Amino acid sequence: MTDPGDPPRSQLSLHLDVTFQLPAPADLTLLDAWLTDVLEMPPPGKRPNAAAAWAWRALLLAREWLQIGQVPVFDPPAIISLAPAPQASKWTARVALALIETLPKSLYTDLLNAAFALCAWAVAHPPDTENRKEFFGAIEAFAVRFHRTVSNGDSTLRVLQNAHALGIPFIHLGGGVYQLGWGNRACRIDRAMTVRDSAMSARLAGNKAVTASLLRAGGLPAPVHEAAATADDALAAARRLGWPVVVKPVSLNRGEGVTIDVADETTLRQAFAIAAARGGPVLVERQVPGICHRLFMVDGALLYAVKRLPMSVRGDGIRTVSALVEAEVAVQQRRPPWKRTKIQPLDELARRAMAAAGFSPDSVPGSGVLVPLRSIESTEWGGGREDVISRVHPDNLKIARQAAELLSLHVAGVDLISTDVAIPWYDNGAIINEVNFSPLLCDQEIAPSTIPAFIEGLCPGNRRIPVEVFIGGEAAWRAAAQRWRALRAEGTASCLTNAVKTFSAPGSEWIMPFDSLCQRVRALLLSAATGGIVLAVQTDEFLHTGLPFDAVDAVTWIDTDLTSFRQPAPLPTARRAALERLLDGWRPATQSGHHPARQRQFG
Repeated sequence: MTDPGDPPRSQLSLHLDVTFQLPAPADLTLLDAWLTDVLEMPPPGKRPNAAAAWAWRALLLAREWLQIGQVPVFDPPAIISLAPAPQASKWTARVALALIETLPKSLYTDLLNAAFALCAWAVAHPPDTENRKEFFGAIEAFAVRFHRTVSNGDSTLRVLQNAHALGIPFIHLGGGVYQLGWGNRACRIDRAMTVRDSAMSARLAGNKAVTASLLRAGGLPAPVHEAAATADDALAAARRLGWPVVVKPVSLNRGEGVTIDVADETTLRQAFAIAAARGGPVLVERQVPGICHRLFMVDGALLYAVKRLPMSVRGDGIRTVSALVEAEVAVQQRRPPWKRTKIQPLDELARRAMAAAGFSPDSVPGSGVLVPLRSIESTEWGGGREDVISRVHPDNLKIARQAAELLSLHVAGVDLISTDVAIPWYDNGAIINEVNFSPLLCDQEIAPSTIPAFIEGLCPGNRRIPVEVFIGGEAAWRAAAQRWRALRAEGTASCLTNAVKTFSAPGSEWIMPFDSLCQRVRALLLSAATGGIVLAVQTDEFLHTGLPFDAVDAVTWIDTDLTSFRQPAPLPTARRAALERLLDGWRPATQSGHHPARQRQFG
């Protein structure tokens, strides 16, 4: 019952049964207000009847809920079947949601029940302030369960969403680590980190004092700082270095616990307490003029460069700063918490940052003028970014490349403190403040091509290996083996498998501890020794497990001598027809829009 206008599906699916009650009346207008106006989801579109329309909205909410919990589910859901249940006003549906391998089926089931229940609650409650709080609270409480299971970061979801759009399959290996692609064409990522970024590099980049020492030893401009165990030590260091100073933890990044423009003893002691509360030693650093510019390096090349702007409001030439802040806080408070900026009512930190820039709460900034509410951009306080890739001076790019190489980082976020990134570092006293391991990937609003270019650098092409399928009994296995031998003769590193035997590309038997075609195929997809797969489907196992991949290059039906997966008996006609419908769902691996080659050689 998926609408023909829905986007195509490419992720593997999990089929689930759900029984739900259709409210009377089912106020779709109010429900759509919750989904589109409050959750900021796209309009749900039309469905053939009230029950289908209700179920479709609950499924869209379920997918949104998964994404809020950082689960990489991008395919639209589907209603496979829908029928009235024996109980009055109830319906039973078989639905499909994109499958993430490590997410328990019970969690999917709980999610569906929660989505239908929340939809029923929504049509009984208008989206006022108090109801929004309850609605958001229910979503966040459940989303924690997903996030705890997959352990993804913002960069991970952005990379996977772009990989999905590019037709690259991905598999969750666990702990937030994903494999993009199959077999010997695959690469693996964790946020913006790749397998070429070592634990040794992480250790060097994770300590600011060590990083600065290494940069300086390598002939690069680095911070001048001293470690301080107590506030008195910090004060003595500041006097030796000269005011103003920066006070920060030695091992955190993203601006956490950092205070800049520290110019007196009182402020220093406050800054020391903030940094020390984060744990570990505290650094007191000689401050240099300028603002942080992030140069995102991949394998020695500049992917993008941004100027990191502190949380600000933009003037309109009419309202005061105080009124601008109040209005923006009100706007953000109506949004879902996970989509809000970090702006908050004016506080002492905001007043200091404003004063340093020449503003007060009563100032009326001109149209388009930015008024800073914090001294720096950070994870704690938020902020904005400005694209400056076209302005980076070649000598600044050179030292960023050298810094990444010095720490042996394949992917690095090099932070340059500079008054102007277009001026070479040696002319304005710029320094490399930090070199970040697994830096956060930039939002695509800054540079739309950033993440696709990042993926292309890691995984050129669609990262698929050729897969050919032969279906039937013993004859199918013989045909698959013949094709495998032909591919090996051509130099393709293909493997051969059915449910009980697997042969590697060199020709030896690959012993595995299970008699399952799905599990054997999955093992081959994960192996860097696999350059292609030829498989013989001889049972209805896939009706129990689902398909192990989303696309194949060729499907050949040899005969209909299939057997049951559960017991060694001929497969009934109905089961064979169901299996054929399932296998017909395979998409072409070429992404050409044509069906895979499907041959029948019955008789």
